[in-house]
Amino acid sequence: MIAKLNKYLLMTIVASSFMPISSQAEEQIIEIQATDSVRLYANYTFGDCCDLDSISDGTSLITVGTCATMGGYCTDGKRVAVWNFELPVLPQNAVLMSASFQGRHNSGSALVYYRGQWYPDSALTYTRAKSTYSYGDIVGTASSSSGAFSAPLPMELLNGQWTDNYLVLTAYNSSGMSLYNYGTLAPKLRLVIDVPDDLCVGDMNDDGSVDTDDVLHVIGNWENPYDVNDVMMVLENWGSNCD
Repeated sequence: MIAKLNKYLLMTIVASSFMPISSQAEEQIIEIQATDSVRLYANYTFGDCCDLDSISDGTSLITVGTCATMGGYCTDGKRVAVWNFELPVLPQNAVLMSASFQGRHNSGSALVYYRGQWYPDSALTYTRAKSTYSYGDIVGTASSSSGAFSAPLPMELLNGQWTDNYLVLTAYNSSGMSLYNYGTLAPKLRLVIDVPDDLCVGDMNDDGSVDTDDVLHVIGNWENPYDVNDVMMVLENWGSNCD
């Protein structure tokens, strides 16, 4: 009987090797709003309207823009918006499909220049905010349409772990704009996550894949507890990788 079964399995395996491999997964969209926001700005009283020497709490509308002088006097000070985002805890097998920085402002199609840096804790101090704006590793330009901006972020997710727990992002436009910072209009991170099904159907020997070893495992334990239904389960999921 085993010989006949082996012949049947061999023929079926060859045929099944041309079948498409399918995987089961659940795609999730996660939108994260900032845990904190501040504004960096130049304080006129210090005589330099271009030096970001001060910080204040973020309001419902954060105005950004460059510095300006007239006749040797400051007429406008530089301003930069800053947000701190806490990244969620995810399953170890989660896969990051895409990440983007999104928000709204009052300047139509104007570009938003952003910079970001990872940090281990939630502290959004003056030093951290200014360092991120000046030297942050993540640098990019977000395009806008009707006041809505969006830009992809080069984020990595490895074994359910982010680069660090918090991501600080700054936003700026030299021509000036007001960034909405309240409710659903507030800036956010948009993550698209793929979470594979934890159940590896057809993996009879628990090695994380469905292949010849599973067929041999079924044959070696025929009727204790396996039968032809288990053979078909292996063949239907042939080639799956559950790692």
